[in-house]
Amino acid sequence: MSANWIRALVTKGIADDAMMVCGLVKVEDEGRPITAFQAMETAVLQSCGAGSLQNGFPLLNTGASLAFRKSAWLKADGYRQQQHIASGDDTFLMLSFNNFFPGKVVPLVAPDAVVSTRPMPTLLNVIQQRLRWNGKVKHYPVGSIHFVGLLVMAAALAFVCAIFLFIMDRSTVATFGLVFLLRFIAEWILLRNWGKLTNQFFSLYEIVLMSFFYPLFTLFSLIIRPFVNNSWKGRKL
Repeated sequence: MSANWIRALVTKGIADDAMMVCGLVKVEDEGRPITAFQAMETAVLQSCGAGSLQNGFPLLNTGASLAFRKSAWLKADGYRQQQHIASGDDTFLMLSFNNFFPGKVVPLVAPDAVVSTRPMPTLLNVIQQRLRWNGKVKHYPVGSIHFVGLLVMAAALAFVCAIFLFIMDRSTVATFGLVFLLRFIAEWILLRNWGKLTNQFFSLYEIVLMSFFYPLFTLFSLIIRPFVNNSWKGRKL
């Protein structure tokens, strides 16, 4: 955390008369492909999460940078409503607060609100983490989170289909190029703005690789999820 982390969260909460203030987290890029991948994915997710919350559609939350009022915690009954779920307490708490206090859960997009964390060390750890994230979807209330999840899955599927079409028929190169370009431009804009906020920048080469491989990784993690028994911190998911 920065030296002004607590001050930034509390000041935002008072200024907006908020019940919960959601900060940001960035994954440190340690100069390896697997850590750069995690850093870029987290940057995109955090940007989308803050933007959606600002527009009244909470999608995700991070307990690494979070503040809320004790009175609101007591009224929302703390974690009791989601205590049967092994993972995702931060996001489920945000959704609970949003139900009790509509419009009083706010994002804080500021350098002092960004907490830095270490990446997962290996690809296997990353896969296990993604499987844990995917496993929480069934517990979310039907709404914007499921819609966005389906949109992400559809975009990944469209990209994979474009790859297969190009392999089977090289004349479809324009279709593949358009699908890839749409992904790349969106991710490049998000990551550029993220860099301005956090001073965490990525090379054009890294963003191109991210745009190409991330849809494949997304579909892979979704496909294998039903066939893998996963656990987290000693708890079965």
